Amino acid sequence: DLADGTAGGSEDRHVEGFMQRLRNLASEALTWSHLDCRERLKFAAVLKYDVVPIQELPPWFFEQRKLTKRDIGFDLLSLDGKRAILCNIHEESTLQRIK
Repeated sequence: DLADGTAGGSEDRHVEGFMQRLRNLASEALTWSHLDCRERLKFAAVLKYDVVPIQELPPWFFEQRKLTKRDIGFDLLSLDGKRAILCNIHEESTLQRIK
């Protein structure tokens, strides 16, 4: 990066900016009464674990790892790829888990 003399500085700012926008969206989304339990759990996980719902992952995430959305068997992933979360909601009970 020309601004700070490092190659990763620009990418780090890009990732942090993306995550901040997602956190803002998650905070707002949790106030929406029309969200189902599964979506509410996903947005809560964004805030608690700093992860991204699969459908919200930026294209460069998949390009860097040579993956497609079909390759991933989880609901949320961290952008560094070190944390994967599967949300389980049991509709007939109040049990909600994050693995």
